[in-house]
This record gives sequence, C-alpha cells and structure tokens, in this order.
Amino acid sequence: MEVVITVTDAADSATSVAFAKMLTASLSYRRIDSETLTSTQPQAILNLSSKEASGSDYVKDLTKISAEAQIHVDIQSFTNTESPTESFDFIVPQADAVIDESLASAVKETLDRYSDSTISKVPYNNLYPSTYAALVMRIPTIAIMVNVDSVNLYRAAADDLAEIVENYEE
Repeated sequence: MEVVITVTDAADSATSVAFAKMLTASLSYRRIDSETLTSTQPQAILNLSSKEASGSDYVKDLTKISAEAQIHVDIQSFTNTESPTESFDFIVPQADAVIDESLASAVKETLDRYSDSTISKVPYNNLYPSTYAALVMRIPTIAIMVNVDSVNLYRAAADDLAEIVENYEE
C-alpha cells in the first residue's frame, strides 16, 4: 500500500508539518510507504487548498506521486480563534462525493476516544487536493484539520490515522 499526504498550509503552519511527519513515522512503522507533498508558498500568495491550485506545479506533483497511491490524506491546520471551531482539537471535513462518509465517521469516532472532534461539511473549493485525488485520480481521501493548540494529541491521532489507513479496504 502507498499513501500520498498533502499539506497545503505547510508554509504557514509548522503544526501541520509536524502532524504529517508523525503520520509518516506511524505509517513507516506499519511498513506502509508514503510520500508527502508540502506547499512552499504562503496561502496568502497561492492557496493550494482552493481552486487556485488548478494547473499549479503542486497539482502536477500530486498527479505524479498519486499514480501508485491507494489512499490520500489531506492535512490542514486551524487556530482556536476561528469560531465556531474554537473548542475542537480536530475537524474531519466532509464533502459529498469527495470524502467517503463512512471513512470520515471512522476517523471521528477514533479521535473521539481522547479528543474533541467533529465532522464538518466543507465546500469542495476548500479541499482541492482531496477533490482532485477523489474525482481525478480516483483514490479515496481522508481529510483532517488539526488545531494548532492541540499538539499534545498529534502523536495519538497520527497513530490512529495510520491504523485506519492500514485497515482500509475499498
């Protein structure tokens, strides 16, 4: 199995990158290959989680590394000042026809054991890598938004997410 991980806010958020590294380590421990694609530009310049990403080098790289992938994980961060998300440690974005509802529910239920998490309907234009992976590359997507103030929960969440990926069957 191979996993492609995207971190579209990497240039703005060290916490997203930290979570991606923890997830990569957890996948490696389970002998699951993964490749991580991070942004190099701040989202104020080029928002790679939106339709601005269309035709960019980022999407071209995503196409290349997704060729052998069986699943995609999209990581973004949020701050607890962004109402109404302020009380959550993790948000599992849900977009019809892009993110499988049962997969999103499994992620949320797992995270609920030790954190405050929620599933939130998110417009497609805020999940461009997930939309591209699901509709163009035809690979299932797990999207997760991590609270920058919940770093102490990242290791457990990364391990649990790796376990969900390991046990995933289409």
